[in-house]
Amino acid sequence: MSSDNTTPSTNPTPARVDRARLRADIRALVAQSLTLKRRLRQRWTEPMAEVQQELLLVRRRTTECLVLLAWTRGRLHRTVRPRAGSVPDTQWVYVPIPRSNMLQRIAWTPEAYRDLIVAALYPEYALPSPVGASAEAR
Repeated sequence: MSSDNTTPSTNPTPARVDRARLRADIRALVAQSLTLKRRLRQRWTEPMAEVQQELLLVRRRTTECLVLLAWTRGRLHRTVRPRAGSVPDTQWVYVPIPRSNMLQRIAWTPEAYRDLIVAALYPEYALPSPVGASAEAR
């Protein structure tokens, strides 16, 4: 199997995450969430289902980014089992897979949830490999 220099390592490490870009994205998502929430607080003069759906997606994306940021610090962002997607009287939870409309069933543990999110978002925020960067400089 050949290695592709454009993809980050398959073994994510917290030190290889572009934290500045991640924090900037979190700030932008929070601002977008506040704008949408402000719009939803006003008298509804138009159908708001699309705005509510957009707010849900923005907040979900914010949570995913916060999970990745907490992972870079060696912490867990989400330690309580989510209400949405929980299967009553079982340990199973259906969690959304980042950047898709799919759900994945997992046995709920904060670590399992974190690992699912990190695996999905790490490639997007991974810094270039030092080996690849030194080869390009030559």
